[in-house]
Amino acid sequence: MSMEKGIGVLLGKAGRKFSLSYGSSSDATSVLASYKNKEGEKIDLIAGLINLVSDEGDLDKNALGGLTTIHLYELQIRYDQFPNVDPKKPEKQYGIYGRVAWKPQINFWSDNPDSINVEATVDLRKLTGKKITGEICGMIKTPIEGLEFISMGACLRMVPEISNGVEIVQSKIFFLLQIGQVTFETYYDKNTSGDVNLEFRIQVDGKLTLGDVITFFASLVDPSIEEYEFNPPWDFLSKFDLSPLLNNLTLTFGFVKATKEKTFGFKLATPSGLIPNEIKPFLNVTSFGLSFSSKPKSQNSKKSVRKTKINITGTFVKNTYTDTNPLSWDPVDGKPPEIPGKGGAMFELRYLGLGQHVEFTQTASVESIKDVMNALRGTLESNQKKLVGDRALSMGSPQKSFLGNGSPIGFSADSEWLVGLDVTLLKMLNLSVIFNDPQIYGLRIELHGEAAKNFKGFVFEILYTKVSETTGKYHGELVLPDLLRRMEFGAVTVILPGIIVDIYTNGDFAVDLGFPRNFNYERSFALEVFPFTGAGGFYFRKLSAETATSTPRLHASDKGVFTPVYEIGVGLRVGLGKSFNKGPLKAEISITLQGMIEGVISWYRPANGGKETLFFRLSGGIRIEGRLYGAVDFVIISVEIEVLAAASIQFVMEVYKDIQVLLKAEVSVKATVKVAFIKVKKKFAMTVEQKFTIDSPTGYNTPWIVG
Repeated sequence: MSMEKGIGVLLGKAGRKFSLSYGSSSDATSVLASYKNKEGEKIDLIAGLINLVSDEGDLDKNALGGLTTIHLYELQIRYDQFPNVDPKKPEKQYGIYGRVAWKPQINFWSDNPDSINVEATVDLRKLTGKKITGEICGMIKTPIEGLEFISMGACLRMVPEISNGVEIVQSKIFFLLQIGQVTFETYYDKNTSGDVNLEFRIQVDGKLTLGDVITFFASLVDPSIEEYEFNPPWDFLSKFDLSPLLNNLTLTFGFVKATKEKTFGFKLATPSGLIPNEIKPFLNVTSFGLSFSSKPKSQNSKKSVRKTKINITGTFVKNTYTDTNPLSWDPVDGKPPEIPGKGGAMFELRYLGLGQHVEFTQTASVESIKDVMNALRGTLESNQKKLVGDRALSMGSPQKSFLGNGSPIGFSADSEWLVGLDVTLLKMLNLSVIFNDPQIYGLRIELHGEAAKNFKGFVFEILYTKVSETTGKYHGELVLPDLLRRMEFGAVTVILPGIIVDIYTNGDFAVDLGFPRNFNYERSFALEVFPFTGAGGFYFRKLSAETATSTPRLHASDKGVFTPVYEIGVGLRVGLGKSFNKGPLKAEISITLQGMIEGVISWYRPANGGKETLFFRLSGGIRIEGRLYGAVDFVIISVEIEVLAAASIQFVMEVYKDIQVLLKAEVSVKATVKVAFIKVKKKFAMTVEQKFTIDSPTGYNTPWIVG
């Protein structure tokens, strides 16, 4: 048990304080003498010496303009004694701390009498048998008109470090630039071998928002601006606090003279929110860093060897990692260490369903196996919410509790087995299977990720769905691998479309060659001849009353039919731009004009054999879009940014109905950053719409009865 005792005296008058204290415990014995003056004690040794030896009377200190006056704000002298292994030879430490200023009245830049303010601080300690540690700093403040907020200085810091198991004192010189509440620090070191190390840090005193930074730069242009504000919805920019990031960020540069190796990197100390809760038992991060190095292959070689390295300090699976021995790996050629129970999954199950005498009830509305799996997974989620809200449902009939009210799964005595599977294998193969005799059968294969190599991007799907008691539909989709789909011939780039074919057992059919639904051209045909870019796709369907869903739904009393039914859609995009896709890098910049039109044409044939009536429906639009996109993926670190601005006009025209017109303007910014084990997404979007209608030019009296 430690016992503490001490005694002290404090004297104070007119802002001055002097204290002397003595303290003792089992850990240390200390003596501290301290003097403080808020206004700064003026000490002028030169003027005092002149007055001492001069016979002309006292010298007016003001005549020297403060050139010989030092302002002492604080001075501390302390002595500490620590117990050692040998009680007769305790460890002793001496320390001194002081803060002084020099304020000469030199008016080089303005009429302000205090035109220069030089402040210095000294904080040094000396332990028995060891070198002096601490720092000596100086700052210069000059109220130059328009630059009163700027200060410059330097610090000599003597920091103890462990090198090869031995404690040494490293002397580092830092250059300081203070702008308002922000201090920029630069560390420069050049050893005897000519190796150079540079470090850059930023320290923020208090809170610094993005709005503060914008206000600062705006005030340089217009000094009357005291606070710059954004109007909603952009006001979120003003509230974003930069200080937590800036205070923990260090940029590093290095040069090794012998090998001509150059390095650049950054280090983020105490990165909050980086580690998910499920990984925290295994990993505790005190700093995260990324470095890039480049050096010649040989002495006279123009080619260089480039490497990237991730460095983490902290603890990982009971092992400790420091700055001199970090947990590190190459994100390009290497792999991160496996976390127990959290390694890359060779088998990832997203859905598995098995049931007898139940059927998939939405075969008529799904277009692919993706739609089927989304519906089945949605059933699990919605049923779980029901069960949480009412536990009594678990005791009732599953048919009444979960299979009604539009559920994708329903009871059917005629249905055999329902099997659904959605799984990822070997980190690259997405496999989806649906089997529900006699309603639906299907298989979908997708290859993705770096493990797929030359087959990355390949998609194949075959699906059968029962449309009616007498008709079924076979659906097929094929997307070639990226390596084959994208072909580059110098300045010319050709991208092949995805293909979808539907064949009905009654002779109807549909073909889709990269039609850009919702102005999405990812699966469309594209042609680029720098700086021009174009893309497009189309579909054509020949259907009948039994297979079409785009014609009006007739009332049960109306026995007429719409047949045949022809559907066609065309989408085009032309503009200026260029895209790049190679290895881990993707980029696109474009300004495009897009147009799309879809049409349905059919004839209504009354059951009594009366006159046929033409039915048509036409929809489409024009869109002007600017897009800036960039992405880099190094597996462990990836960044993706998209900026989109667009204006469009869309319309829908149908016989016997009003014409609908929509004007829309939209802006969106999306950013995704993945570092190590966490992904951060930010998104901003704003849309302005205006709708109006135009009276139907064909009237409103339809020859058919709408159901």
